[in-house]
Order: sequence, then structure tokens, then C-alpha cells
Amino acid sequence: MFEERLEAALGDRRALADLAARAEQQSKRWGCRKLVVAAAWADAHSEVDHLEGGVLVERLIKIGPVGTPPVAEFAPEGLIGPYGTSTASARSWMSDALTVRHRLPRLWERVQAGEIHAWQARKIANLTAHLSIAIVGMVDEQTAGWVTQLPWQTFLKNLDATMLEVDETSYREREKIIAAKREVRATQSEDGLRTLIARGEAGDVAMLLALDFPPFDGHLT
Repeated sequence: MFEERLEAALGDRRALADLAARAEQQSKRWGCRKLVVAAAWADAHSEVDHLEGGVLVERLIKIGPVGTPPVAEFAPEGLIGPYGTSTASARSWMSDALTVRHRLPRLWERVQAGEIHAWQARKIANLTAHLSIAIVGMVDEQTAGWVTQLPWQTFLKNLDATMLEVDETSYREREKIIAAKREVRATQSEDGLRTLIARGEAGDVAMLLALDFPPFDGHLT
């Protein structure tokens, strides 16, 4: 069907633009459906036979932040085949889906309607995971409607400003944690050479690599 529409649109810029818009909307819908299915999968694995756990006995575990329900610990493995992914990735899909549904209800409404990209909802879920239920609800109320109204980077700045406004304490704590993850150190290598190892935000590393350093022997990671 798509191939027929594409062939009919060849050479017609307007028709191709319409086809591109439809493809974009379908991409949003199917990504959101993956999140909805991941949440439903978690619901289908919300109970285990033996709550006390034990050797070779499945337990209920938390895979999301505060406010999200526990799920059976081996539940993500059932999505490996359907999603064509790893256990860690399947677990991440489930965690993000539960995070949005239980902590960001207005954003979840937009996911259910297929109005945003799944990666946008997942990013917001992760950026707000440190907030309390009450605070994240305020953030959701103030920002969910702007996800598609603003350029993505502008929205992220707006989200960041909102988190600072509604809960400065948690915001500052998160900044400390992020800063602690940044690291630059040098180690002794063979023949008197030294290896520089740097870890930080992608943008920071890109800026570092763009600097006009003289040639040096070593590696940067």
C-alpha cells in the first residue's frame, strides 16, 4: 500500500510532503503504542505465585521510580522477541511506560492519543524520575501541553526551568549528581606516555574534541 502511494507521488512535491507527514504521524502512533503495550505487559505480570521469593522463585520488584507498581522480575524477558531487543531495553520500555502512566498522567493521555513521539515521553520520564509524586504532578500539569508546541530543545529548557521553579532543592541535588558523574583523569601508560580519560555530557565531550589540541599519544574515552 505504501509503495503504491509512493510511486503515485513520485515527482509531485506536494504529494510527497503529504506522504512524509503521514509517515511521521504513523511513527508517533506506533511508538506510543509500544509504550502502551509495555504498560499493559507490566499489568499482566503484576502478580507472582510466591511473594516471599526464594531460590528459582520469581519475585515482584520495582523497576520504576516512586509511584510506579512492582512487576514480576522476569517479565521483561517476554518482550525480547516481540520488541526485537535486549532484556535491559525491554525492562526500560516497561519502566518508562509505568513512569509516564503513573507519574505523568497528562503526558500519558498524549501517549494514548499518539500525539507525541515515544522517545519524547521516555526522555521526560527519565528527566523527572527524581521528583516526588506531588512535584512531578505539578511539572506534568505545566509542561505536557507544550511537548509538540515548542522545538524540542526549547521544550527541554522550559522543562528544566519548571523543575527549578517548583522544587529548587531537588533540582540542585540532581545537578550535584550529574556533576559527580563527570570525570577527567590521566593515567600512566607505557614508554612514559600518559592516557587522558574523560567522561561527561555528550555536548561537553564534543566541545573538548573540537578544541585545537596539538597531537598527543594516548586516547580519549
